[in-house]
Amino acid sequence: SLPENRESLSQPVQTLLKNYPSVINLAVQWGEQDAYGHLNNCIYPRYFESARIAYFDHILAPHLSRTAYTSFIRARGVGPILKSTTVNYRRPVTYPDTVSVGVRVPREKVGKDRFTQEFVIVSHKEEKVVCDGECVVVTFDYKTGKKADIPKEVLEAFEIGEGRVAGNSEGATSGDQVK
Repeated sequence: SLPENRESLSQPVQTLLKNYPSVINLAVQWGEQDAYGHLNNCIYPRYFESARIAYFDHILAPHLSRTAYTSFIRARGVGPILKSTTVNYRRPVTYPDTVSVGVRVPREKVGKDRFTQEFVIVSHKEEKVVCDGECVVVTFDYKTGKKADIPKEVLEAFEIGEGRVAGNSEGATSGDQVK
């Protein structure tokens, strides 16, 4: 990913990402194109994956103890496992370009044992949404090999990191540092 803060993005790109608290920038690589000269469709889910992990770093890590975060993200107890991915291709992406991938977890898409991350991919060259989608992530107990409830501290971190806790001004800007 490219280090850059949100303010350095063009105004149209910033506007398209304003409702996404976690954003990463990725340079499109020549080798990611297919024979038709545009980004291969298998690359978009990889971008989602990179953004999903960055979301955990941007939104959850600052609001969890190091032990709780490491246990959750490194599958040392209850942690995330991908259940499904939906990808909606909107416009082709061609090299050279840079894309920003925004991620959010709406409150209404957080359940007892799963949450849905919504994604948007924005082309810097086109200044348009080129792809959107979502991933359903289930919490899984890696020790027992069974589905598990989302840990309470992780649920609280979602609320704080997404800026949904009353009196929290940090959540709205927690994704401003783009990694």
